[in-house]
Amino acid sequence: MRKSNRIIAGYHLLNMIATAEGELDAKSDEVIREYLAVEALMRLNLDDELDELIQLAESEFDSHFKKKAIEFYDDSNEAEREEFKLFAKDLIRADDEISKEENRHYRMMLHAWRERDQANKS
Repeated sequence: MRKSNRIIAGYHLLNMIATAEGELDAKSDEVIREYLAVEALMRLNLDDELDELIQLAESEFDSHFKKKAIEFYDDSNEAEREEFKLFAKDLIRADDEISKEENRHYRMMLHAWRERDQANKS
C-alpha cells in the first residue's frame, strides 16, 4: 500500500470516524466535503480512496486507521493537526450524538499522534 499525503489521510480518518457506527449520514458527509473544500487546492479524484475504505475488512479497520493517523501526522505541522482536530470534532458532533466508537477512534488518532510526538523527541 502506498503512503498517503495529509489530505488523503485526513479523508480516510474522517470517513472512518463517520462510519464507525455504520452508515455515513448527510451531516457527516457535509463536514467531510467542507474539509476537502478547505484543504484541497484542486479537485481530487477520491474514487480509489473510497474503494480502499469500502474493501477494508472489519479486522483491518483499526490498523488502517492508525496507519492513516500516522501518515497524517508525518505530512502535517502542529497547526494543521489542530485544525484537523476541529474537523474531526465537528464530524463527531454532526448528528448531535457522540457514540463510543466515534470517541474511540478520535482518541486512537490522538494517541497515535502523541506516540509520534514522543518518538520524534527521542
